[in-house]
Amino acid sequence: MADTRIRQEQIGSGAAADGDVLTADGAGGSAFEVPAGGTPDAADVTYTPAVATDWDGDADPGNADDALDQLAERVDDLEGAGGTPHTILSATHTDTNTAAPDDGDVLTWDATPGEWKAAPPPAGGAVDAADVTYTPAVATDWDGDADPGNVDGALDQLAERVDDLEGAGGGSVATDAIWDAKGDLAAGTGANTAAKVTAGANLTVPVYDSAQSAGILPAVPQPQIVTAYANADDAHTANSTWEDINSMSVSITPPFASAKLLCMFTCRIKMDSANWEGFSFRFDLDGATQSELWTQAQDANPATTRIWLCECHTVFAGVSAAPHTVKAQWASFSSLNCTIKERRLTVMACQ
Repeated sequence: MADTRIRQEQIGSGAAADGDVLTADGAGGSAFEVPAGGTPDAADVTYTPAVATDWDGDADPGNADDALDQLAERVDDLEGAGGTPHTILSATHTDTNTAAPDDGDVLTWDATPGEWKAAPPPAGGAVDAADVTYTPAVATDWDGDADPGNVDGALDQLAERVDDLEGAGGGSVATDAIWDAKGDLAAGTGANTAAKVTAGANLTVPVYDSAQSAGILPAVPQPQIVTAYANADDAHTANSTWEDINSMSVSITPPFASAKLLCMFTCRIKMDSANWEGFSFRFDLDGATQSELWTQAQDANPATTRIWLCECHTVFAGVSAAPHTVKAQWASFSSLNCTIKERRLTVMACQ
């Protein structure tokens, strides 16, 4: 093997450290650097992604350096993090007199004789990310609060997490995939889980209801009130029979289960008899449940026609969240004939 003389002016970097190799710089010169089998540079570390679609353009980034640069840019965009450190390696240079190299040899510094020699590449050759150790500064930053193990595992995990963030709208609430329509709400369903609550009808409000999967039900604001009014005369002949008071019927649907219905009835009643007299009022719910009675009686013959102002109320409890009908009813007894004048029935649903 013939000797090869390397001139000092051809070496572009400073003094070499023990184990450095001399490599071409692509511009007709050469420089000392750490060999691939020693402490590697990320650009010299091969990396094959487990899921290519986690990367920009759904393509392999090429090596660990490009992968880290891409992830740093993507994470900076999403989380406001950024910055890429740079390292400059320098060494002193001397003239080198060594035997002619074989194809593929590298120039290696031998500290014992203090000279450069041609030699095969150091053991290890190209370094794969799976062979590069990595110890996280904060283990809780990683899945399962655990060390990803090596650079390959760390890169795969970060790529997947960044891809998930980008696919979900970049971590922004405004672009989250859970939204489908105007007025949609997100409600917690358990530890670290949520579900969409679809917008309700106009003028409804969110009501907490444990029977719902998301714990919320769009409902009409409480209390819900319905009323009926009439002023046409409603005459009644004494027969001690309960009758529906004309036009005094309302329908109501409570917005929640086990509701209370507060019922109120007022009227003016004219007595048309000049005898012993009496009359009663009550409320009827769905033709199946009746309230207590309100009764008025007169023991002596009235000297003149009388007009009474009557007011009564009741509460039906435990009413279901379904359509219901409430009516005001009356009955007269003895020989009393009477006429109901102006009247109003009001029903309020509340909890």
